[in-house]
Amino acid sequence: MNVDPAGPLCGCGRSGCWEALIGLGALLRATGTGGSGTGPEFASPEAEVTAVARHAETGDPRTLVALSDLGHWVGVGRRTSSTSSIRRRSSRAATSG
Repeated sequence: MNVDPAGPLCGCGRSGCWEALIGLGALLRATGTGGSGTGPEFASPEAEVTAVARHAETGDPRTLVALSDLGHWVGVGRRTSSTSSIRRRSSRAATSG
């Protein structure tokens, strides 16, 4: 689901997908806490999220900003998803009524 056409490149090849803005990779890039995703430095997703949580608990400014931004994009995506769902139901009701 595209929520920001000017957003970062997604794994699907498009720009601004919700996943590119709120996924684990986006969080790790924004906080600078994750490995590269390859090689021996790559940790499990659980370990990566635990590292982010530790940084947040210590008040790390970069992590707190990243989490705030992620929360913003979660809200945008939920709103976009809800609006799309309402439009689909409305168009089905109009065609079946």
